[in-house]
Amino acid sequence: EGEYGTSETGAQWKLMFDDSHDHVRLSYRLRFLAPFDFVRGGKLPGLIGGEGNTGGGIPDGTDGWSARMMWRVDGAAVQYVYHPDQPQHYGEDLPWADDGDPIRFEPGRWHEVVHEIRMNKPGQNNGSITCRMDGVVVLERGGMRFRDVDSFAIDGMYFSTFFGGGSSSWATTRDETIFFDDFRIESVSNTP
Repeated sequence: EGEYGTSETGAQWKLMFDDSHDHVRLSYRLRFLAPFDFVRGGKLPGLIGGEGNTGGGIPDGTDGWSARMMWRVDGAAVQYVYHPDQPQHYGEDLPWADDGDPIRFEPGRWHEVVHEIRMNKPGQNNGSITCRMDGVVVLERGGMRFRDVDSFAIDGMYFSTFFGGGSSSWATTRDETIFFDDFRIESVSNTP
């Protein structure tokens, strides 16, 4: 209660893969314990490459990228992506939606989320992000540029969950709990 940030309201670590991959699918289940006050938002696990840029570290195409999830106000789900073409200093929100309506986490209910990332060819805008919630496609974004070099691709999963943001405006109003289960990481073959 009354805290924000990784060390006070959550946990994070990088699970680096033995090899880099060009196309990976990450799925897991999560449940926000009801009632849950989403406040301004918080981070959720996703995929990374290279240095796994976060925290205002704008990728330059030669260092890394990240594509975690976030919950936002009232539980709205977004893909929170650090990539060389992001429009601002911090990551870009790519909203999850169904027929234009924002997808929201429902406290007390288990949700299955799926993140599928396809790397771009170095220097080209031909990467993609496809996401599903509870079996429904909620984000399809092509034309992505994650890298300009071939020294990294999809290199790991970033387990990252906390309230924040970097100021007290993200602070929890009470103790909160999120459950995670059934993590699965698959390299996807691009051959027909």
